[in-house]
Amino acid sequence: MTFSDTFIREAIGGGTDFPQFNAARIHTDTRSIQPGDLFVAIKGDHFDGHDFVKQALEKGACAALVHSPFKSSFDSSFQSKLIETSDNLQALRQIASAHRNRLKAKIFVVGGSNGKTTTKEYLSFLLQAHFSKHGIFKTKKSENSILGVALSLLAIRDEEFAVLEVGIDEPGWMEKHLELIRPDAGLLTCIQEEHLERLKNIETVAQEELQLVHYLKKNSGRFAANVDSSWIREANLPPQSIRYGLKERADIEGLFKKPNILSCFGINWLNPLPGEHNALNLLAALTGLVMMSPTITKEELEKISRRLNEFEGEAHRSRWLSFKNDVFVFDDCYNANPSSMESAMTSFQQLAEGIRQVLILGDMLDLGPESIGFHQRILNIAETSGAKEILTLGSNFAEACRHVPSERTKCFLEIDDLKNHIEKNIAPQTAYLLKGSRGMGLERLLSIWNNLKA
Repeated sequence: MTFSDTFIREAIGGGTDFPQFNAARIHTDTRSIQPGDLFVAIKGDHFDGHDFVKQALEKGACAALVHSPFKSSFDSSFQSKLIETSDNLQALRQIASAHRNRLKAKIFVVGGSNGKTTTKEYLSFLLQAHFSKHGIFKTKKSENSILGVALSLLAIRDEEFAVLEVGIDEPGWMEKHLELIRPDAGLLTCIQEEHLERLKNIETVAQEELQLVHYLKKNSGRFAANVDSSWIREANLPPQSIRYGLKERADIEGLFKKPNILSCFGINWLNPLPGEHNALNLLAALTGLVMMSPTITKEELEKISRRLNEFEGEAHRSRWLSFKNDVFVFDDCYNANPSSMESAMTSFQQLAEGIRQVLILGDMLDLGPESIGFHQRILNIAETSGAKEILTLGSNFAEACRHVPSERTKCFLEIDDLKNHIEKNIAPQTAYLLKGSRGMGLERLLSIWNNLKA
């Protein structure tokens, strides 16, 4: 399944001076370009793909989509390989939409406020274990933006199933995702405060996330409903929904046994990722598996459960790392919002029970005007956690500390200062939690413990 010049021309609505080609892949990153690929120049917040068009063509790209005003700026030797568009991102989405029309894969969408990537990874793993590893496509890492979803869709070929992650950073994103993906089934992990700088409040978050429910109901799709989330439980669900939960009555019920066992289907699933929130993520994925394979037997589920120790997931998500001298790090620093921060602290306490605990918390970003209040709430919870020390990074936590004073809490504005403090105070039999928003880059602290590896 390739992308010919004819296919591209028809997808974007015509055009003149098209070069002739038959591209194997479509990329927006020159680091991924191979000879024969099509390059699309996208202008982002921190880069402009037009700066890399020459590099893409020199690496063997068969052609490049460029925004019309930029075409004349390129050397004449490249002109024959350039395709003009008025909006490259929209053109890319039009190509992805046309590609969706020829796909045979059953597409399962994973959305929600927390745990999307982990649940996507779980579901992909379960489907691969039950069917075939080569018959399953999944979103790479957490590419769930307007651009990322289009690129994910364009990467699907002849797989039987595709698991796509979708995110909603601002109003209208879910609708845009759905008009492109047209999923057969899906789930929302939960609905909590997220991206409030643009989404404003939890009501708007719910309205946006629940667009998935409305779409699946309208199009006779199937939905895995987390009834532990009140917003989802009270929604007008599609008739083909399967309800799951750890606390509420459901079609598929699970029991969490700390720190990392999920009891479900009469099987004790030894979860590689600890904590109740990860048990719920695994339960969501199991519900998705049953939904996509309704005839699956208990014997087949037991066989899959014995392979769960092979699950790896993505970096910096609920990783319990062990070092010499009984030093441990709970690496959950990929991202954070108030509810995921609370879940991480709860799981950390369960894992680190009986030893000295240190919380290292980075600012939660994109929470809007109520941000300081959310940070105060997290500090109050941290104060009651029993941690011997609470270390924070960022101006939001520093401001919140003024309202929640504590001798155990130390605030840092620069990561190097925080790193120096941790290095000077490392002690045996200590567990550290790393949790903060992606923009805080707390993974840079992991080098502190590297030379302590057992």
